[in-house]
Amino acid sequence: MSWPRDVLQAILRKPLYCFAIFLLGLLLLGLPAAGTDFLGVTALRQQLRQWIALVTVAAFGFWLVHVWPVLSNWWAARRKRDAIRSRLDALSERERLLLAYCVDRNRQTLLLELNEPWTNVAAGLCQKGLLRMDAAVADPTAWPHTIPDGVWTEVKTHRDILALSKDPAARASLARIHQVADGRPEGSDW
Repeated sequence: MSWPRDVLQAILRKPLYCFAIFLLGLLLLGLPAAGTDFLGVTALRQQLRQWIALVTVAAFGFWLVHVWPVLSNWWAARRKRDAIRSRLDALSERERLLLAYCVDRNRQTLLLELNEPWTNVAAGLCQKGLLRMDAAVADPTAWPHTIPDGVWTEVKTHRDILALSKDPAARASLARIHQVADGRPEGSDW
């Protein structure tokens, strides 16, 4: 006599089954008399109306318990993405240049020396939570800075956030970043 318990456990473990039972209960309770006559469940609905309502409400409750963590995780991820997007929209031109360099080179990690002017820009990005300063690896005068995964995904999927102005000074600054970090010639185009 363990099969009813097994069936109940299977139903409670699968949120889709709970939702199907909930919809079936709503259908049985809300169907007009002509529909129940057509399906031949008029007598069943009249005799078991309270039980059908109880099972329908219980199935909805179990479905909601299963689905709630998924919905709350989705909502939290959406809020985090929106927060990242608003921080990216409020960047200065130099901060956009530094992130544009990373996207251009497909580098999630930068190695910046302590005396470089871009280290101050990176510090600003770290304060905004858009860059993380990691531990020094081998050189005590240079520190790796990594773009966190959520920020990296947002920047890669929405490159328009980093749209650079047509200002020649901004282009020259980006070329200098390339030269310092990559050893590329000064006149290279991004």
